[in-house]
Amino acid sequence: MRYIPVDTGNLKRSGVLTELKDGAKIVYRAPYAQDVEFGIEADRPIQGTQVLHIPMHIRKGYIRKNGTYVKPVSVKAHDVVLNNKRVIRIRPKHSKFEYDKPIFRVIDKQKARPGQFFLSRAVKEGLPGISKDIQFALKQVGLEAK
Repeated sequence: MRYIPVDTGNLKRSGVLTELKDGAKIVYRAPYAQDVEFGIEADRPIQGTQVLHIPMHIRKGYIRKNGTYVKPVSVKAHDVVLNNKRVIRIRPKHSKFEYDKPIFRVIDKQKARPGQFFLSRAVKEGLPGISKDIQFALKQVGLEAK
């Protein structure tokens, strides 16, 4: 748990430890856990469908390049289905404490990201002490390690 990168805490909360007869199994159920552990290769296409619900809003009026004015228009609530694309939210920062209005962009490829190896590092850290853990467990059941 110490090495898990935390942004929203969803990945950390998705971890499940299951005891087995001969050990334990750790599973992170967040859909992006594998991407965080091992990273993402450059320009990997996005797969899947994202449905966005766009609430009722007013589209502002504007002046076209030819000088004609387009009146504001009321747009009804509707859904937008994005196949193999994803909407990302960018929050521009003016200063340490001030953010501007968010900007939304539709992307179809993900940028390369290096792996965090949070689970691999935890296992490597625990391996040196595993022989002591086994000896302790054997003593608990009445057996002695030779």
